[in-house]
Amino acid sequence: MEIKNKILVICLFAPIAIFAQNIIVFEDDFHSNKNGWQTISSEEFTVDISNNALHFKKANRNNVNNGCLWYKKEISNFQTGNDFSISFNASVHSSEDVRNSFDLQWGSTQSSVGINTTTLYQLDFDLTKVRLTKFEKWHGWTYYKWSEKFGTATDSAFTIERGKFYNYEIQHKALVVQVYINKILVYSIPAEKLYGHQIGVQQCLRTDWSMTNLCIKQHSKWYEPKFSYFPTPKQITTQNMLYSFTSNK
Repeated sequence: MEIKNKILVICLFAPIAIFAQNIIVFEDDFHSNKNGWQTISSEEFTVDISNNALHFKKANRNNVNNGCLWYKKEISNFQTGNDFSISFNASVHSSEDVRNSFDLQWGSTQSSVGINTTTLYQLDFDLTKVRLTKFEKWHGWTYYKWSEKFGTATDSAFTIERGKFYNYEIQHKALVVQVYINKILVYSIPAEKLYGHQIGVQQCLRTDWSMTNLCIKQHSKWYEPKFSYFPTPKQITTQNMLYSFTSNK
């Protein structure tokens, strides 16, 4: 029994050790705008760098102005088809929804021969739960289950307090997305790889939040995944999506 336990420990920690060897492809502490983030100052949306953080704010409630900010950052040496991790510190200062926090995206928004094509994943962060979604242009949103309904034995419950910074880490390794908050695993779900070079934010609700200490690491190997089984999510087609802004940076 003792030998079996030792073998199990080795098997569990071996992939973590390999993943830890990933290289840093992008990082920013937001002490300045050295990486050329697009700033916005309009009646509805604000994106700026202040207090050593990237700051997002929407002025009006969604039922007053239901436009959404779609903000993207192109990172040429970041390949979302590789195993990768995105880590950052974030604080939600206020929101019109008593539970809503922020959304973070990765994937691709491209224009080819006048046609806009978008395929991306988005993590919807709540104060007590998180959910993976997928957006495909012309097909709309695919909604996966919230962490509280799709939790595994290793996932932990969490509670976020407004006004405090927490460390978030998103890992997409092989065919699984995992989310850590303050180094604790809170969400794991199977997800196919997407191929692109972008991260982004969608903001539809009146929310004021900040991000800092952003770091993206990836494995040098490009994966050609062979898909097997994936849970069937609830498919919802969304029409009249408003792309208020996308940055070419």
